[in-house]
Amino acid sequence: MARLPRLAIPQQLHFVCQTGHNGANAFQDATDAQAFLDALRDATSRYAVQLHAYMVLPERYGLLITPLVEGALSEFVQALGRSYARQFNRRHVRSGTIWNGRFQVTVLETHLYYEDVMTWMAGQSAMASSVTGWPLVLGSSAPHYFGSVQERCITPHPLWWAIGNTPFERESVFQRQVDKGLSDAKAIELTRALGRDWVLGSDSFHIHLESLTDRRLTKRKPGRPLKVSTAKSIASPIK
Repeated sequence: MARLPRLAIPQQLHFVCQTGHNGANAFQDATDAQAFLDALRDATSRYAVQLHAYMVLPERYGLLITPLVEGALSEFVQALGRSYARQFNRRHVRSGTIWNGRFQVTVLETHLYYEDVMTWMAGQSAMASSVTGWPLVLGSSAPHYFGSVQERCITPHPLWWAIGNTPFERESVFQRQVDKGLSDAKAIELTRALGRDWVLGSDSFHIHLESLTDRRLTKRKPGRPLKVSTAKSIASPIK
């Protein structure tokens, strides 16, 4: 069965995830994390995307991103992956792919999931930093939003400006959200959905996106589709 084309819709919020090959760590230490961040900055400057947030964990990375034009998302992610892989292979004296197949992507209904995904990513990065010892700034865009650093590759989403009237207020609100974390139910919902090549949002959001793309947006139910004759017999009452 042919694979579906990559899900990417210009001007919509996407969560992109790529994992290490066969579960291996794609980032072995802080030097690798810094090399990825350098590649991320370069790719962001060359492609028509807005990067809102990132996380770099030992086994994978995640990006919260809005492609601005058709094709920009795939071009951006592929260039980023190739650039970092070259540096990783050269440094660790190896060859071959470091990624586990194609990158995964989920289109998000912004007002429902933007803050939750930002909070979840920051929490994931904080836990990873406590284990790996990497400085948090190498593994997450959260310090940019806490106001401790200025990251030039980050473009805050318009919803960021709505959470507070001043920089201090926005930083404080975000810090409280991260400290509180997500409920178990929300965390499970996000971890199950993010990066699975489908849409995460309401029925009305799905209907809206269907007008923007010909690609199927949800997973088909398991089993074979009904045959036409069977479907007709079910729909027609017996006389």
